[in-house]
Amino acid sequence: MQDSSQNMADLVATMKKGRDAWLLWRNTHPGVAPQLAEADLSGLDLSSFDLSASTLDRADLSRAKLTKANLSGATLRQTNLYDAHLHCADVRHADFQGADLREALIKEARTDGADFTDAKLQHLIWGSCGRPQHEIRDELKRQGQLKLPS
Repeated sequence: MQDSSQNMADLVATMKKGRDAWLLWRNTHPGVAPQLAEADLSGLDLSSFDLSASTLDRADLSRAKLTKANLSGATLRQTNLYDAHLHCADVRHADFQGADLREALIKEARTDGADFTDAKLQHLIWGSCGRPQHEIRDELKRQGQLKLPS
């Protein structure tokens, strides 16, 4: 049996091969939640990747491109998402507690049930075309779909 650090290194290598290689891995490992805690994925193009239910706690996703990525149900506690692009990403029920989302782009993302408690949100670009980001944020908070620090 391989240790978890080797398994993570293999997963990261697969991700670096591109979306098709990652999709093949996901399809051949149904029901397996990728364990990518503390992985260095900074600057990678992970657009349209299926990262649903993944554990990405304390991972480095700074400057990563996550456009149209599926992060639903993923845990991203204390993850570095500084300047990441999550345009049109699915982050429903994702756990971003304590994550660094400064200067990230989360326009038109699906955020129902996402938890941003204690996340760093300074200079976050958040909203959808034609609507100011503060309106989207306030509306989601009112609907109980977004948990923000008190």
